[in-house]
Formats: sequence, structure tokens, C-alpha cells
Amino acid sequence: MRRPALAAAVLLAGALACGNERADSLRAEIEQAHKDRVDAKAVEKAKHETADAETALSAGRSQLDAAKQDLAKLESDRDHARDALAAAVARNESVRAKIDEVGKHVQERSEKGQELDAKIAAARARAGWVRDEASVFANEIRPGDPAWASTRRLDALADFAARVSAEYPDDVVSKDVARAPIRATTPSTDQLRAASAQAARLRDHFAAAYDLPAPGVAAGAPAQDAKP
Repeated sequence: MRRPALAAAVLLAGALACGNERADSLRAEIEQAHKDRVDAKAVEKAKHETADAETALSAGRSQLDAAKQDLAKLESDRDHARDALAAAVARNESVRAKIDEVGKHVQERSEKGQELDAKIAAARARAGWVRDEASVFANEIRPGDPAWASTRRLDALADFAARVSAEYPDDVVSKDVARAPIRATTPSTDQLRAASAQAARLRDHFAAAYDLPAPGVAAGAPAQDAKP
């Protein structure tokens, strides 16, 4: 009886041993399957994260490209602005140069105008002197004065006419008077009147030629008829 019992115990022990090995194998498979499931979830999560990262990267690249385009446009606008500024500066310099040139011409013309005004003033002053001297002769040469006084006045008028003709070589009236001097030791009434008329002619001619008022009349005042 003991041997069969021993055999049964051995068989039972073997069965238990096999059962333990099988259980260990099953547990290992279960753990591996669990690990595989965990790894699969991790892989899936990683895939999603990778996809999200790629999406974010693509979006970042798009933003970067857009930023590059914006930067390129800004740089282009900057270059255009610089060119426009340079052109404006060049135009301003050109305008300044033209203004300076015009100012220079205006200054030169002003100086020339002042010189011309001075020359005109001097010429009118000199013509005024001729007018006044001729007026004196026209008034002082008259019949009834002593012969010696009239002779001296006639000689003085002839010398005066010659001097005026030399000073104004292109003046026809001065030449006419200078070419026909009246000189006499005992001048007649007609000679005295003719000489007075010559002096009056010089007087009126220079007053008209240089826009001068009559002798003894201020500019702008009504002129009086000169007595012959």
C-alpha cells in the first residue's frame, strides 16, 4: 500500500510542479501582454505627439516664411524710402542751388540797378545844371543893357554852348547852338534876342530830355512859362 501511495504523491508533486511552471509561464505572458499594451499606448501617444509636433513645426515654418516675406517687404519699403529720401535731398539741393543762383542774379541786378540809378541821378543833376545855366543866360541877355555887359554875356553863352556840345557830343541841339555863336562888341537888339532864344532853346531842350521841371520849380509843381 505504501508504494502506490508514494507513487501517487510523486505524481501529485510532479503535477503541482508542472502546474507551478505553467502558472509562471502564464504570468510571464500576462505581464508581457500588459507591457505590450502599455508600449502600444505609448507608441500611439508618441505618434499623436509627433503629429502634433509636426503640425506645430509646419505652422511655425509657415509663420517664419510669412515673417520672412514681411521682413523682405519692410526691407524693400525701407530701400524705396531711402531712395525717395535721397531723391528728395537731391531735389532740395538743386532747388537751393537755383535759389542761390537766382538770389545772386537778383543781387547783381540790384547792384547794377543802384549803379544805374546813381548814374541817372548824376546825369539828371548835370542836365539840371545845364538847364539852370541856360535859363540864366536866357533871362540875362536882353536889350537895354550896356554894350560891354551884353558882349561879355554873349561871349560867355558861346563858350558855354561849346562846352555843353563837347560834353554831350550826340546832342543835336547843343551842336546847333555851338555852331552858330553870336559874338559882337556892340550887339544889336536882334542879336541879343537871338542869343536869348538860343539859351532858352538849350534850357527847354535839357528840361524835356531829362524830364526836369522848369528852373526854380520843384518836381511835381506846375511849371511856369519862361520869359524870353
